[in-house]
Amino acid sequence: MQRAPLLCWILVLFLGSCLPDGTASTSARSRVMRLRGGGNSEDRSRRGLLSTAEIKAAERASIAKPAVINDEESGKMPRQTRAITVPPYRFPLLKRMWEDYARPIVQHLKLQIRLNLKRRVVEIRTCDFTTDASALTRAAEYTQAFMTGFSLQDATAMLRLDGLYMESFEITDIKRLKGDHLSRAIGRIAGTGGKTKELIEKSTRTRVVVADKKVHVMGSVDSIQHAKNVISDLVLGRPTARANKKLSAIATRYKREL
Repeated sequence: MQRAPLLCWILVLFLGSCLPDGTASTSARSRVMRLRGGGNSEDRSRRGLLSTAEIKAAERASIAKPAVINDEESGKMPRQTRAITVPPYRFPLLKRMWEDYARPIVQHLKLQIRLNLKRRVVEIRTCDFTTDASALTRAAEYTQAFMTGFSLQDATAMLRLDGLYMESFEITDIKRLKGDHLSRAIGRIAGTGGKTKELIEKSTRTRVVVADKKVHVMGSVDSIQHAKNVISDLVLGRPTARANKKLSAIATRYKREL
């Protein structure tokens, strides 16, 4: 078995001596490389000695790759996602009313929605059926209004009507209050049995939610400003009769406009 390489070398040298000098060296070198399995790719490609891996690589390179088309070039909307945190006190209500809450987002806005139980967030994203560019923003505002404390009917109005907004502020932004003084200010806004808050909502045509020291107001731009002025008077300790007089004037103005 050890004499086989030696006999090959002798055969190569004998054949090389029988050929001219230029071809002898070239043919001998090619034979040696062929026996060793060496040589660069150019030499092997000229002699049809490409390896199997190189042939497969050449075949893969010759296959036309599909062109990558962006969403903008294809005319489709880019995929966007929005996540809204669910407060702990609204989570049980959201689970009970999930079908009623998600129906406008899926059917009217053509969005995809899911409730992430692990992160306690509502995830909304666009899909191939989404046609309105502002659908994701409207769905986020609708969800934020419901999570803030507004009823589902009031939150749905933000989807049906244009010009409805929600603004939030803290009572301490109007006046720095602590302890019992803060509690009295909250009580003045709500009124006995919630009558003052209802009067503010009817006169200014808004919806008001008081959650601890935060106040959330939903309505048009002018209506929100009127409600904020009345609430500021109550927080600053001004007489309730003055606030009621201002509310009656606002209600009369709205009736004249209609």
